[in-house]
Amino acid sequence: MTTVTVFEHAPPPLIGVCGVVPDRAFEAFEGVTDALATDGPRCLPLILVDGVIVSSGVHPTRTQLARVVGQHRSQTEPTAAR
Repeated sequence: MTTVTVFEHAPPPLIGVCGVVPDRAFEAFEGVTDALATDGPRCLPLILVDGVIVSSGVHPTRTQLARVVGQHRSQTEPTAAR
């Protein structure tokens, strides 16, 4: 199964009764820290397909995203023996 991960600009923190509550979903930047360290927020949105950066800094169209996912899938699926 192909996994698509999208990292966007973080929304402002939620304000709760007890103070600021950070959104834990935005703590998952471990695999893209190099891109963030190099380009900063300019690289967002950052789109990964199976952990590989396929788009940076722009929102791809549905057609472009489908093409990238399809190409990645064909590269990772083993070919059947005949």
